[in-house]
Parts: sequence; C-alpha cells; structure tokens
Amino acid sequence: MSKTNTLHGRLGNRFFINVAASLLAEKYDLYIDYEHGDEVRALFPLYVGKNRYPTTITVTDDNYMDLYNRETLHVNLSFHDYFQSRHVTMLTHRYVQSKVKTKHRENHCFIHVRLGDVAQWNPGAAHYLGILATLNVDRVYMSTDSPDHPIAQQLLQKAQLYEGTPIDTVLFAASCRYLILSHGTFSGMIGYLANESTVYFVKESERTSWDFGIKFDLFEGKYTKRGKFIGV
Repeated sequence: MSKTNTLHGRLGNRFFINVAASLLAEKYDLYIDYEHGDEVRALFPLYVGKNRYPTTITVTDDNYMDLYNRETLHVNLSFHDYFQSRHVTMLTHRYVQSKVKTKHRENHCFIHVRLGDVAQWNPGAAHYLGILATLNVDRVYMSTDSPDHPIAQQLLQKAQLYEGTPIDTVLFAASCRYLILSHGTFSGMIGYLANESTVYFVKESERTSWDFGIKFDLFEGKYTKRGKFIGV
C-alpha cells in the first residue's frame, strides 16, 4: 500500500507532507497509510482510496510533478520528502483551498512569531509592528514559541497572547481577517487554511530564512479570496 514518512518533522512538516500525498492519492484513488494522519486530519480531510498494487515507488520533490502529470498510475507511492518547493506547493495550496472553507472572525488580526531555535532569522518586532500600523482592526492576537523573548515582549504590548494547542492555534488564526506570518511551516499552515484573510508573509532572504536556497517556497504566489499573499 501507499504510505507517508514525515521524517521526524513536527506538525507543520507533517501537514505539508501528508497533504501532498493526499492530493496524489485522490487523483489515483490510492489506499494510503498516513504517518501522523489523525493529527493532520484535525486540520484537513486526508483522502484514502481503494487501489493497492504489488509494486511501490518512492516519491520525492524531484519526481512529484512527473507523477502528478500522468494520466494513470498503477503503483503504490511511498512519500519521502518535505514537498515544500514552489511547483509542489502551488498544487497543494490550491488543493487545500478547494477542500477547506474557513469563515473569518470579526475584524481581528493574528500575528504568528517564530523564534525558538531560529530566532536569529526573525525579522524583528518592527517588521510586524510596521504591518500592523497599516491595519484598522478591533483586536490583535499573537502566538509564539518564545513568549519571554524580547521581540515577543515588545509585540505583546500591542497584542493579546493566544495560548492553545497547536491545532487550536492554527484553526483560530486561520479564521482571523488579517494574518501577519513568520517564515516556516507553522505559519504556512495558517495561511493555507485561511480562505478569507489578508495574509502578510516574510520575504525570503539569507537574513530571514534559515533554509534559504533550499526547496522551500510556501508563500510566494499563494492567495485567498481577498487576494495574493503579501510579501514584506
């Protein structure tokens, strides 16, 4: 049977790997076992089909598009990559948007601030505050992995800390009218699940992206009903 390997990643990586697998499983009606599938299903309805075959091939970012573009497929698929390059994420973003309909809350803004072990690549409090200053919102919420960090402390003068499980945080954030995101897959999940939000993301550079130059392109060219994601 087909299966996914989430490569010891956390929720964000698990989400993008399993969603990429679900897209192909649905296209070719494949029976598939999703590693950490129950966790991801709290956010997205992963597809399980009927077809099982005696032969299995490995799917990576390099051959994903070739497999997607075939008219038929008669092998199992074993997914073994992160599937976060632009050519794959353009497909998976449309796939998520077609399946999930998240209604927005009242005029709220949600800021996600990734710090922790990658704090040196964070663009700084002024980045988030500069975007926030252009918005007219009723409430501002923020989540972060490091609430005691000086950047987070500065932002919390303008925002209310949202403390929930990772799943709760993603779902709550995706329902807000405005999203100010950080680099990384957790912010990526929020943006992909937001149907009716205006989404701001950090433009990738050596200064802001710990994986700059690697196959990672979650935000550029993506959109919601309110328009394209805005890189700042």
